[in-house]
Amino acid sequence: MKKILTLILASTFAITGFTVGSSFAAEKGISETPLFVVSKDKPVDMLSAMPLVNKEKGDILYVSNNGLTKEENLKMKNSRKVILIGGENSLRNELFNDIKITKRLSGQNRFDTSLKIFEYYNDNYSTNQVNLVSGKSYADASIVASKDIPVLLIDNYSNLINNKIKSELDKYSLTKTIIGGESVINNEQKKFFEANRIAGKDRYETSKLFSGNNENGYIESDDVSFINNINDAHKSFIENKGFILKRYKINKGDIIFDLDQIASSHSNHQILESGKNLLTNTNTSKNLYKNLMLFINGVDSGKYKKTYQMYNIILPMKVYFEEYELELPYPVKSIDNSLYFNLNKDGKYQGTFKIKTTDVLAENILNEINNILEKEF
Repeated sequence: MKKILTLILASTFAITGFTVGSSFAAEKGISETPLFVVSKDKPVDMLSAMPLVNKEKGDILYVSNNGLTKEENLKMKNSRKVILIGGENSLRNELFNDIKITKRLSGQNRFDTSLKIFEYYNDNYSTNQVNLVSGKSYADASIVASKDIPVLLIDNYSNLINNKIKSELDKYSLTKTIIGGESVINNEQKKFFEANRIAGKDRYETSKLFSGNNENGYIESDDVSFINNINDAHKSFIENKGFILKRYKINKGDIIFDLDQIASSHSNHQILESGKNLLTNTNTSKNLYKNLMLFINGVDSGKYKKTYQMYNIILPMKVYFEEYELELPYPVKSIDNSLYFNLNKDGKYQGTFKIKTTDVLAENILNEINNILEKEF
């Protein structure tokens, strides 16, 4: 049976610096193309900014808050209009001491920042529409970056946030559309915002419904990279094409790390959805895959049995391989001298298992995962 391994922790985004739209070239003259600067570690700010970038036919530059490259610095100096997206936690002021910044659009949090972008949009352009997406489950919402319709982030549960957003929306006569199903934004919020909804049975169908028919064709984007999805959506706008998400088929032996709790903006690996990093057929990934399969074989043979001694253990790390899903603690360490796993098969919970750390298999799994986290990222 073909088995495919995916390793997931839980999610921060980290990408290498690059620009979208016009490619970088050190021009002698000043570019008239508006340049929007976003932290590569704050993908939700990218989501809020892209419709404005589309509206202004602009370019977007992703940078690290740790420092600018020479090329990034020159790119900004050669742009007449430079707009920063996000606050100092995303983009420190000292990064831009020698750069003329046109404006910074930022708020106290991601919701406020999306509101500031919306207000700027309405101060400069007219619109009769706004798209609403979840500010806490936004990976599926990259499709809104394929339009120049402003987008606002809302919260499924916070009245404080939503009241502030609605107060601003009530100033305008707008058609409001929620993007995504009830699992991300419930019907109570739909009623509160007096909004329509575009949602399919999954993200793929939702993207098709949002895109609609397009005689110029479509750009399809594998769903393994939120950043790439955003960029492909922007490209579809530029080329006047539809934008469709498609399911990515992971190859046997691939390992994917989702780096929510790891500071890894320096990672040089291919970046995947929600900050995941793909390692393909490295020696460590092969060994880890082999040992995880040994664990499954041990479960099937009865060597490893279910436990009911879970205490208050949280298992946020997920490991997928074909029909199986393992959930592990993070940081990856022994608890009560044991390594704990939740095991799901075909999406159904099979039980909680533990391996004593005196077991060589548990020791190998612990060492391999931590070795990857320490040395590969």
